[in-house]
Amino acid sequence: MQELYGPGRRSTVELGQMMGMSKEALSKLIRPVVVKKGYVAKEVQEHDRRFSGVWLTKHGRTCVPLIASKEKSADRAFFGPLKGSGR
Repeated sequence: MQELYGPGRRSTVELGQMMGMSKEALSKLIRPVVVKKGYVAKEVQEHDRRFSGVWLTKHGRTCVPLIASKEKSADRAFFGPLKGSGR
């Protein structure tokens, strides 16, 4: 969801490339997980059904900073004890 935090919409192809996923895998993840829970909205373009744009909803934008801080805390707890090249 952090990849969508910037302004505007992203295509599922662009977002998949940013995350190292295929468009198909990303679509399977987006629909049941984040669209149904109200974090992300997805729209297929009328003039070109191959293009679908995704963007954060207001609820998703509210949650991203909270998720990011929890992710950072988890990283610190997990990787913090490692020294030098172990990180």
